[in-house]
Amino acid sequence: MILSWRDSRQEQSSLLQKLFQWKLSQYPCREVIVINGGAGFSTTGDLRDSRLGLSIPVIFAGVVEGQTSCHGWQLTGEVPGGRFKYSYRQPSPNKWGLHFLDIDLGTSQRPAVDISLVTGPLPQPHAPRSAQRGVVHDKDESMQQAVQSPPVPTHAASHAMFCSAGCAPPKRSSLREPLRGPAGCSETALSDSLQSIRLRLEAVAFGHRHKRIDVPALVEEIRRATASLVWCETNDDSLFSLFCEHAMLPGFVAALRAEAVPVVVKLQILQSLSILVQNAQRDTSLIYLLSQGMLNDFFDDPPDSMDEESMAYFVTLLKGIALRLDGELGLLCLATCRSTESKGSGGYVADSGRREAALRMPIFDRAVQLIDHADQMVQTSARNATLRMLSIDAPAVRAAMEGTAAGILAPELADVASRLRDGVSFRDGLKLDDAKAQPAALTSLLDFVGDLLFLGIPPLTAAIEREGFSAVGGRAAWQGPLMLLHQAENHPAVRVFETPVEGATVIAEIANGSLLHALAVSGNFVSICWKGIDGWIGRKNARRATRPILLTKL
Repeated sequence: MILSWRDSRQEQSSLLQKLFQWKLSQYPCREVIVINGGAGFSTTGDLRDSRLGLSIPVIFAGVVEGQTSCHGWQLTGEVPGGRFKYSYRQPSPNKWGLHFLDIDLGTSQRPAVDISLVTGPLPQPHAPRSAQRGVVHDKDESMQQAVQSPPVPTHAASHAMFCSAGCAPPKRSSLREPLRGPAGCSETALSDSLQSIRLRLEAVAFGHRHKRIDVPALVEEIRRATASLVWCETNDDSLFSLFCEHAMLPGFVAALRAEAVPVVVKLQILQSLSILVQNAQRDTSLIYLLSQGMLNDFFDDPPDSMDEESMAYFVTLLKGIALRLDGELGLLCLATCRSTESKGSGGYVADSGRREAALRMPIFDRAVQLIDHADQMVQTSARNATLRMLSIDAPAVRAAMEGTAAGILAPELADVASRLRDGVSFRDGLKLDDAKAQPAALTSLLDFVGDLLFLGIPPLTAAIEREGFSAVGGRAAWQGPLMLLHQAENHPAVRVFETPVEGATVIAEIANGSLLHALAVSGNFVSICWKGIDGWIGRKNARRATRPILLTKL
């Protein structure tokens, strides 16, 4: 996008109108992704059409060398005219960014688009060879130019970028040049590096500050070791065993859960784990990463009070694992149900008439708890991960998820829909919330519900329909949350009024204990339909039908 075109507001608005109209013409079967370059920084965001109630994701591809800057850029605002609004995440200063764009066309009736951003420190510029050799001639500029190191070949620069991002380096087109990995790829060097990392992580985790741990050096060492492991996974698979021999996975997980470990170290560990999961080439590597129950415990009891950047890395790891799971690997992600009184349990209290499953899936439980996260990237990743795991066609894995899906996910969807439609919270009885109605977010939620119904999982479908959702014309619709009626003053029945005003005509009475869907909320009244009678009941006389209790929140 050149500046002269960007400044042409008429052409810009015309393009946005065409993009949104194209998406709307076959919505929800179409999606638009806008990818920009040349901004000087990496971030993600959304463009919203307030007239159509739709949004499209946006990617800003930043730099891999040099300095980053978003100075002068307004990250939230609207295009002149007020119809189109935009919002972008605050970019990380002085870091390169690599976007992972996942487009799944097979899990539902609409394209599932998931965008995640991985960042890292920018590489330092190479020093001239003359400076390294000490032969700089201040008076002879031509000599200085002659002794400077030659420019890095294109393939070498590409190799460095891919390794630092955690991806396998591209294959060389020529066989005349030997394949070289990043520094530290030898068995001895990698073993020494992993041992050093493990010892320094233990020192930091236990708060041994007297050992003077250089935190930036530790972060850089973890990053380099990760790049070496990824390269070895593709080119020398025998060296990944060193990661196992030095028990790096338990060390990483322990560091993530230790309060004394600096945040910057935890961020690098989360990024490294995500990179290793996404780039594992061998089944044995994935099996090791998922076995021992280490990551199950981590998803059951993640670090407390994660900030925005930490949460982005956390959900990237969660989504990366979900995308790699199949029927066999999914078995490694199962755990036995804990007692409901256990601290940090990811379980739930089931309805009295339903037995708990013998097994559960902690990564799925955690994804369900993030489907309504305030950060849209986290929310989208969690929803896509949920759909991906539910699509695994393995009886044991499916059975472990059904309890959470039917007992927690379905009621949570109704709670979220209530807040987005009416600005009402039903969590602790029926109460008004400070939130305002959000029709665009409700449309996105209903698309997600439609994808869940499309999976055709009987227990989940029944639970979702019980919460008032249904599939109409290929899309999901919603009546309202399921409410339990009980007269606040303990009278035997709840009165139904003709209009939502005090002193209105009573048109019917409904016995306590009846279950009805709340169709709408108006002040102190709730709209209901009972035996063909449309009316209003007092808000104080309706409460959320019994639902499981989440024991942990993120």
